[in-house]
Amino acid sequence: MAFSTSLLSLMTSTVKISTRTGHNNYGEGTFAGSTTKYRARIVEKPGYIRGDGVEEIAYRHIAWVRSTGAASITVSDRFTDPGGVVRPIVGVEVYPDEDGNHHRKVLLGY
Repeated sequence: MAFSTSLLSLMTSTVKISTRTGHNNYGEGTFAGSTTKYRARIVEKPGYIRGDGVEEIAYRHIAWVRSTGAASITVSDRFTDPGGVVRPIVGVEVYPDEDGNHHRKVLLGY
């Protein structure tokens, strides 16, 4: 089943994703100077995901992000919501179909 363009009417927000390029001398992430804008739907739905070990990581919001092709969003990227708030990405899930990747479920921490 292909991505229905009628779903875009639900994606009323525009979010910015900045790719992490490395870190500075203090261990803080550094990001690309340019950002990519995506259409998204952001909902508040707290929950937990399992981390690399046995720990559980809490998230507060889910963003369904319209991204196509080779565009990738990772947990090391910087997510800026429409209000300008930078939220940590704690998980990313990709949902492909016969047409490829067309949206991602991004879990946003506190």
